[in-house]
Amino acid sequence: DWSSDVCSSDLFPSHDKTIDQSYDSPTNNFATMNPLNYTPSAITYTEGNLKTAYPASWNASISTIGVSTGKWYWEAKAVTGGNNIFYGIMTENATTNSSTPYSQVGVLCGKTTDGDKYLNTTYTASGFGTSANGDILGFALDLSSGTKNLTITKNGASLTGGSVNLSSNFNNVNVFAFFAGNSSSNSAGWELNFGYPPFTISSGNADANGFGNFEYAVPSGYYALCSKNLALYG
Repeated sequence: DWSSDVCSSDLFPSHDKTIDQSYDSPTNNFATMNPLNYTPSAITYTEGNLKTAYPASWNASISTIGVSTGKWYWEAKAVTGGNNIFYGIMTENATTNSSTPYSQVGVLCGKTTDGDKYLNTTYTASGFGTSANGDILGFALDLSSGTKNLTITKNGASLTGGSVNLSSNFNNVNVFAFFAGNSSSNSAGWELNFGYPPFTISSGNADANGFGNFEYAVPSGYYALCSKNLALYG
């Protein structure tokens, strides 16, 4: 169970100097991907743990911040991988130490080029609209409403099938951003933006508290995954 690895001293690792600009400060830190979680094979993390490159087997990475309440927004861009990459969310009761990390109770994820969907091990072919390398996916996670929900957009527009009501497996547990890949037939990698992007932003958008720099407008009532917002809404 990797959830025990996500302790307070590990939540906000320092960021790589290769990032041109960091929005972190001594009083506010944004989520990154967490290289401390155990995986069957090593994932390569660069750009301050905001860029992931996956080995030739299925491996998953999760965010350093998990939340059990509140409304949260982040973005991700697939940079390589074709049909060998997944995106979504994972609860603390699932594990990154799995050869099939996408097919577990407590995981909701989609596959990019064919749109395949998994929710709590249930597989739905083409359950989501397709996406391609270079597309920016937006994730709006609602853990406050009576019916908890994840809404996914592609390049600022609704992704087909991208509004998913979450099961009871996502109640009263920490939920993390989840990305997975397999470079066996194609290099596989993601670039993640939890508030400061490792890729070029053409139209910056902050949340309602003025935190973050996103390509697309943050939905009303949703906030960047950062320590100041976590203290207010987490």
